[in-house]
Amino acid sequence: MGLFSLAVAVLSIIHWTILYFHLPVFTWIVWWFWKFTETPLKALWMAPLLAVFTFFCLRWVFGAGVRKASAVLVLMILGVSLQMGFGFMEGRGIEGIRYRMETSGHSAFARYAVKVDGFSSTIKNYEKTLDKLERDGQDTWGRSKPPGTMLLYLATERLANLADPGASQEQRLWNLRTLASYLWPVISYLVLIPLYLFATRFLDEDTAIISCALYVLVPSVTLMPLHTDQTFFPLFAMCALYLFARAVEKGSAVLGVASGIWFYLIIFTTFSLLFILPLLLIVSLGIDHEKSLASRARTVSIEAAFSLIGFIGCEILFWIAFNYHIVARFRGAMENHVEWKEWAFDFFHVVHSGAMNLVEFAVWIGVPLTLLACYGVYRMFKTFNVKKADPAAMLALGLILVVTALNIFGQTKGETARLWLFLVPFVCVIGARSLLHLKRSEGNLLLVTVFMSQWITILLTKMNQDFY
Repeated sequence: MGLFSLAVAVLSIIHWTILYFHLPVFTWIVWWFWKFTETPLKALWMAPLLAVFTFFCLRWVFGAGVRKASAVLVLMILGVSLQMGFGFMEGRGIEGIRYRMETSGHSAFARYAVKVDGFSSTIKNYEKTLDKLERDGQDTWGRSKPPGTMLLYLATERLANLADPGASQEQRLWNLRTLASYLWPVISYLVLIPLYLFATRFLDEDTAIISCALYVLVPSVTLMPLHTDQTFFPLFAMCALYLFARAVEKGSAVLGVASGIWFYLIIFTTFSLLFILPLLLIVSLGIDHEKSLASRARTVSIEAAFSLIGFIGCEILFWIAFNYHIVARFRGAMENHVEWKEWAFDFFHVVHSGAMNLVEFAVWIGVPLTLLACYGVYRMFKTFNVKKADPAAMLALGLILVVTALNIFGQTKGETARLWLFLVPFVCVIGARSLLHLKRSEGNLLLVTVFMSQWITILLTKMNQDFY
């Protein structure tokens, strides 16, 4: 066993010990969000079946002569199976998934969806709608969000009730939750498509497949179903990177404008994705890295200008059509977020919460992936040359800047396991590059150690902490 494989095994075992025995290693930290819970797994007999299914899927994916597009499809099926399977382990069928939209805080959006009039009126009267919901005794989670979050639930509700749009609110809500229980786990793994396309086009196919495989075995991805942060936002972020990178690669005005439109639409669903903007620009500087830095910077600047045109065009359109002002809604959302999180912009809050946020995110993506990402960042710093840096090195640099910005300006204390899920695809790319580099010296045992450790972490986290 190589040194890195040994580190993955030892540190993973320490993490599992903390989980299994409920050791207060993390929970003593001020503002730590996740408490230990004991989730009864009445159908634990499913675990070995899922483990065997995972083994054969990964063995086939990494087998010789496998078409890569087919491998992505198999990984998507594996991801959905794991997410559903770990929910079904609770022994109550689909309710093990469905209840996430009944009891979690953001389940309020499902209740909103059966009360609002429609898409257009929700955007036009968003603030008034929230006031009305508050008067009716509803939780006003929507005050920290743009209207797009509610529209994702509303779209699911409309789809769930196509056959009977005149049903009672109670029936429509039940239909929404039931459809989402089956549909949203599938949507949550569509991110593998842009992840594969980006990594294949700008890196290599091995990196692409390993990135997808790592994503499927991330604990936070598997254990946080029916949440927009898990279902939609990683997909939106990865599509944004791929679209802008393609615009830069082709020098296309059309793709540049399209990327600006897409960026507007995704921050219409969550303001968190504002933070990926520097990552898009930095990664795109690594495209065609054989060219001079000045030439690449010029191309990125031109495409950024086209993107800005698309963004501003969307803002004008939404202002005219819906009287929606994205800046005003952002200010309102941040005021609500700061009040809710009891945030104070001082040295202690920034430093302490920043360190805690990183630890929480690392624990929930799994020790193996965390170590691989850290090794990737180390390699980037060790060999970085801005004039020759490829997209992988630029991605590592961009991710560091984004995480730093999130810790300083994100104004949050904990819950980053959920709030930072949109970063996970990028982390998986960096982890995949590290895995390929280390595999040269440590062989396939490293692959086995990483994937097996991630799988066990999912199971023990489900049993002893879980998402609530």
